[in-house]
Amino acid sequence: GLANDGEATVNLPWAFPWYGTSYSAVVVGANGGLAFVGPDVGGANGCLPSAASAPAIAPFWDDLDPTAILPFPGLAAGVYAWHDTALGHDRFIVSYEGVPDAGNIFGLGGTFQAQLYPDGSVEFHYDSLFFFSGADDGAGATIGIQNVAGSADLDPLQVSCNAATALEGTGLRFWLCLDADADGVCADDDCDDNDPDAFPGAPETCDDGLDQDCDGGDLVGDVDADGVLNPACGG
Repeated sequence: GLANDGEATVNLPWAFPWYGTSYSAVVVGANGGLAFVGPDVGGANGCLPSAASAPAIAPFWDDLDPTAILPFPGLAAGVYAWHDTALGHDRFIVSYEGVPDAGNIFGLGGTFQAQLYPDGSVEFHYDSLFFFSGADDGAGATIGIQNVAGSADLDPLQVSCNAATALEGTGLRFWLCLDADADGVCADDDCDDNDPDAFPGAPETCDDGLDQDCDGGDLVGDVDADGVLNPACGG
């Protein structure tokens, strides 16, 4: 297991794209963060962007201690990493399980995960963020992502910094949004990413043979040819 403030470099099952560069390994830090260059994910978190001892992926960057002794029989803190292929999954999971904040005499810890996917997307999942201390709910943690340390532009996306959240029992997902037509809708959700007038919820033009609102077809003015127009087309 990881020592207090410890780290381990773990090979990834595939090349993982991150901010335009692919990485074959990740540095897993005891302090709730992952890095691709380093090592050194320090326990003194900072708001993003942060260049000093900072992770690129921060599900819960705080001064944590996985070596702490938990007060209840059968409980043990730990940080685990594995390639999950069960039930058709293809994801790399880093799981912080029951990890207390450093100096927590009660030894209650948080349980959360970072999940990396081959397309470069990342998910954070939060089971428990109760530490019985000032660390509860991320009150002293940084949550978010940024480019690797040393980059000219860290380009962060911060969810919270030293502020309690309501993330327990929920998750977050970060992914690359490609929007070629700049209509504000990512390509995965757009029926035509080359037409800025076509996106879910767009006004539909009747009888032009185009599907502007992405509902699967054009809006026909007089479907039954009875001379009465569809009200949506001015009838």
